[in-house]
Amino acid sequence: MSEPYWVPLGAGVVPDLGGEVAYQEWIAQVSITATSEATAQQVVAAPAFTADGSSTYLVEFYAPACGPPGTSGQSLNFILYLDGVSLGLLGVHQGNSANAFYAPSRQTRRIVPAAGSRTFSVRAFVSTGTGLVFGGPGGVGQYVPGFIRVTRVPALVTPPGSSLVPPRAVVTTLPPSPADGQEVVLVDSLALPTYAWTLRYLASITDAYKWLCVGGESAISEAGTNVAEALAGSGYVALATPGPIFAVPRAGIYNVEIGAEVSPTTTAVDNYMSYDIGATPASDVDACRQYENVANVYRMGRDRVKTFPAPVTLTAKYKGASGAGASFYKRSMKVGPVRVA
Repeated sequence: MSEPYWVPLGAGVVPDLGGEVAYQEWIAQVSITATSEATAQQVVAAPAFTADGSSTYLVEFYAPACGPPGTSGQSLNFILYLDGVSLGLLGVHQGNSANAFYAPSRQTRRIVPAAGSRTFSVRAFVSTGTGLVFGGPGGVGQYVPGFIRVTRVPALVTPPGSSLVPPRAVVTTLPPSPADGQEVVLVDSLALPTYAWTLRYLASITDAYKWLCVGGESAISEAGTNVAEALAGSGYVALATPGPIFAVPRAGIYNVEIGAEVSPTTTAVDNYMSYDIGATPASDVDACRQYENVANVYRMGRDRVKTFPAPVTLTAKYKGASGAGASFYKRSMKVGPVRVA
């Protein structure tokens, strides 16, 4: 029966489980008498395999027992080779007495070889005398085989037709080449943000505003919170404390809500709150209106869905019919995205 495996049911990132690409055993003692790296003797070579030039491979070498020359201070040295070229010392066994001693050896290295047919091998040399590298057939009283194994290291891969969706990030500007379904949290400042809008990129949207707002509260700007300020002049004008003011950060479709408490000084007149859109003056089209025959304090407000083709600043303005005075306070503007570019 084969090993169980996972089958992806849809597009997305799936694990590439890697796997063994080359394996070779030896089952007999190898005597090492070469005394330099240049003349090192082969212990074992893996079968050739085809590298893709980008994957990482793990090379493992194992010997159940190794013995350096039986003289104090002498060494048995292992070298890893790739296509006959030394990659350096893989490990060293060194004796500290005149008596021979034996110990197992397991040595590894991770490497990204160039694309093409590749062969790893392990060679050895001694400082003097004879070193021994053991392997056996296994069984009662026998060494198990020694081996070299080459394994492709597992990685995450994106199947055909899928896209790698980056994790959600907090940003002050949107990525220039987003993946379909990618999400970000757009803020006005990483140090002291005043709003945080979670946006998801949907490639299926047919206009330019492909970032859909899927979370976050509208930004709020306030002015004259606790001070009543009177109109001065005709038409739409600023009060002594300008605003509220909000800088729309990106082109898009937004919900804009304005409101204020108003205390008319003359009955049976209209009072308005609207906003400049950049250099375009405030108008009744975007205004909220208060009308009352009795002098009192009233709350007025209005929501509108507005499309801004570019970043722009909204600045609240006020007027009374025929220049009639009125006082405004607790003025607010709330702006939240529907979709942005």
